[in-house]
Amino acid sequence: MEADRVLALPTRLSALLVSSDRIAIGIIHRLLARRVRVPEDTTLVKHADIPYAMPARVPLTTVAALKHSLGEKAANLLFQLYDGKGSAKPRQILSPPELVVRASCP
Repeated sequence: MEADRVLALPTRLSALLVSSDRIAIGIIHRLLARRVRVPEDTTLVKHADIPYAMPARVPLTTVAALKHSLGEKAANLLFQLYDGKGSAKPRQILSPPELVVRASCP
């Protein structure tokens, strides 16, 4: 697994940012098995925030998309299009994520 290669590096990383809850849970188990303290020795932050990750041995800090906000923006665009006030042209709409600090980050 990739976590084993990262943890085998000659220098211990002070922080890890991983792309998913599943990867974060695997890494946290391997860190704890190697007696690496989280967050004292290594900070762990993940992207996304799905419910099955909540009962992790160390509650994981996450960069979470604000799903309600995204849904609201999408619905507004759809209603505008339906009412003839919107445009079907592609566009970029930004929705800043939220940092949810939990026990895996000091």
